[in-house]
Amino acid sequence: MSGTAIMSELLLADATIKTIADRGAVKEDRLPDGVALTAILLRTVSSVDRQPLKGGAFVRSTERVAGTVRAASVRERKAAIDRVRAAGRDRRGDFAGCLRVSVSTAGLGPAVLGPGDSFEQTQDFRVTFDVPA
Repeated sequence: MSGTAIMSELLLADATIKTIADRGAVKEDRLPDGVALTAILLRTVSSVDRQPLKGGAFVRSTERVAGTVRAASVRERKAAIDRVRAAGRDRRGDFAGCLRVSVSTAGLGPAVLGPGDSFEQTQDFRVTFDVPA
């Protein structure tokens, strides 16, 4: 799935989020046990390919990508989710080997209690992109 790769590239380009990533805390699909908090987890929720009657050189895909923040405190969770939202909001260009990328926010989830007395919240993104067929 390319949507998570696109979001990872966008998040790691953000200086504040990069300080989290430098500790290895931006992951795809699963956070390992004992991960240092604050951590960011990227997952593909859904993926749809545009299917024109006549195929072309590129395939247009739209993915819903969830960026979940897990933090040690409510204050850290709020700060991290704000950075995740800002890093992915209204982005256009070529990212992670994909062309004509468009990223927009697609819903902020509720703040919930996570494992091990952590605090979580998820920001969804709508990621649309072209890849060679």
